[in-house]
Amino acid sequence: MKKVIALVLVILMSLSIFAGCQRDENDKGPIIKMYLGAYPTSLDPSIMQTDSDITKFLGLIFEPLTTIDEKGNVKPALAKSWYGQVDRIDGQYKMIFELNETKWSDGISVSADDIVYAWKRILQPETESPYASLLYPIKNAKNVKSGVMTSDDLGLVALGDLELEVTFETEYDINLFAETVACIGLVPLREVIVLKDESNWTSKSTSIVTNGPFKVQTLDYNSKIVLERSAYYRIGKDDAFNKYVTPYKIIIEYKTNSGNGAAYQESQYDEGNLYYLGDFSKEGYEKYKSNLEIQNMLSSYTYFFNTTNELLSDAKVRQALSIALDRTEIANIVGRGVVPATGYVPHGVFDTNNKTEFRTVGGNLISTTANLEQAKTLLKEAGVNSGSFSITYKKSNFDSIEQTVAEYAKSVWEELGFTVTLNEQSGINYTNALSLREFDVIALDIMGNTTDAFGFLAPFAKFYSGCKVSIDIEADAFTPHYSGLQDNDYDALIDSVVYVSDRTQRAQVLHDAEKMLIELMPATALYFNVESYVKSSDLSNIKSSYFGYRILNKTTLKDYMTINSIIEAENNAVTESEVTSEQ
Repeated sequence: MKKVIALVLVILMSLSIFAGCQRDENDKGPIIKMYLGAYPTSLDPSIMQTDSDITKFLGLIFEPLTTIDEKGNVKPALAKSWYGQVDRIDGQYKMIFELNETKWSDGISVSADDIVYAWKRILQPETESPYASLLYPIKNAKNVKSGVMTSDDLGLVALGDLELEVTFETEYDINLFAETVACIGLVPLREVIVLKDESNWTSKSTSIVTNGPFKVQTLDYNSKIVLERSAYYRIGKDDAFNKYVTPYKIIIEYKTNSGNGAAYQESQYDEGNLYYLGDFSKEGYEKYKSNLEIQNMLSSYTYFFNTTNELLSDAKVRQALSIALDRTEIANIVGRGVVPATGYVPHGVFDTNNKTEFRTVGGNLISTTANLEQAKTLLKEAGVNSGSFSITYKKSNFDSIEQTVAEYAKSVWEELGFTVTLNEQSGINYTNALSLREFDVIALDIMGNTTDAFGFLAPFAKFYSGCKVSIDIEADAFTPHYSGLQDNDYDALIDSVVYVSDRTQRAQVLHDAEKMLIELMPATALYFNVESYVKSSDLSNIKSSYFGYRILNKTTLKDYMTINSIIEAENNAVTESEVTSEQ
């Protein structure tokens, strides 16, 4: 009898536990309202991005081969392992990546061929991508980009669905290359998806396909973005739907208070309608300062000079314009924790390893205070005492910081005798101004998306700009950097380091390159961006990449079932209202 009673008790307890484990069929996971950053100009990860906020979105919807954690350590991502080998037949140095099994957001398996396509696309002469030079350690990559060879000659091949082979130009450190491929610009892409409409494949939620933890459900220009858990990210046949990604949806709305996006987002956060705030007004930053999470973003706000402009063609004129600016004053104007630039390469970039920083070792190459007298001396040496030019900057619905910085620069440069006009542009007009070099001075966020200083410095050299190349059958083809800089000595310095993977030797050459770049002054960094955010105490399990974007795979929200019901009720009300208005 005791055995029977014991058995009954075990059964009852098992049923109780089973019942407790049953998932509410309506429980799809948290729906989290947050503000990540500015509405992205494009979600094509391979192309030139001019706003540091875009990385915050790309890091949620795409996954590169590797990732770099907050401490600077390389970790597996799409690739679960990698190793180097020397081919016994031809002696070539190779690297093999073994991939995790996962699928695109439309359910098609991600394969090594998708990496091959994405990297070949970056290296096509007609592609404009700042990440081309990061791939130059691959055999024949540089010649493919310049049109001397075709993509068939590239040392890159899929050995199978889940195995990628890279052949290097020469002996190369696989650990350095593992760091390189953590770049969010080097993620896989599906050829059939991109080629349907290469210029616009990421402009609609119905056309963009991604391999990261979230897919794009809604893209409503400058109004709303909704990211939804990818039903296929890493999921095996018997896995729970939320095994790898907890949140169901991430909702980002773009509204303003009388044209002020920052005021709207901050008020929504204060009222408890947002649970995460990833950008702030200057005043908002100070208000939330004690609760902020802050890290380097490996990004700088920079002015490019058009060196083909007659007035700006002399390096002394460009140096004068640079040293006339008080970067401490600019950082005070911007607020939000930005750091006055002291060189071209920002904080956070590695020097000889992930424990040493390039900027710290390189020291201060740019003064953070202005020197108008020295600027005037340089202009006198250049024989320039007047002239007209414009500053082009990007329009923002969030705040007017870029305009305010441009107004400051205008006032300083007019003290030197110049006539300066401001040129605010948005969308395709701004992008075209940069790509076609239709500017005198243009402002943009520089994002190397790499821990290697080479990625910041190389694009100024011939063959390394990543700009579109028009093939010339008579000579090696190249297109200069956006600034138009052409300098043989600088080119030679970058050429000398592209295949060097000894960290100490590489760092020394890159420090020399940065010093030379400061003398040539095709661009001047004004301040280094930082990534900061404030979150509700109800939001937990947020992690970060070394590059400053959030990892929300396991993020959860207290009482989210109640919050989900409220959000869905609001959405239903809006839908009904739209239907009624249409009738």
